[in-house]
Amino acid sequence: MVHFRFSDDGVLEFEEFGEITEDVLVETAYPILSDALLNAPRDEQTGALTPEGMETVKAAVCKDWERVKAKNVAEPDTELGREIKRNTDAPTRLVDRIVHKVAREKLGRFQGRGKPH
Repeated sequence: MVHFRFSDDGVLEFEEFGEITEDVLVETAYPILSDALLNAPRDEQTGALTPEGMETVKAAVCKDWERVKAKNVAEPDTELGREIKRNTDAPTRLVDRIVHKVAREKLGRFQGRGKPH
């Protein structure tokens, strides 16, 4: 589960993941970190990570970051599309589809003006 809440000004905000969801996400997306969290040294009384345990977790985070690389994605076809992508971080295919659709509509209206009555 994922929990959301509304802010005082009515904006929907992420609140937290359900306990199982967070565990599944970490296990699936960050297996090195997941293993470190399970096996890092902890204080016997409190269960909190020891300083050594914190270092183990920090090292695991770095290893998972190295393992997960951002994909190189194609740039949109047009300058307008590239500007939209910079501002919205929308997927390139979606940006191109929208720009091409709007361009076809505008060209269609423009071409319709020159027809004789």
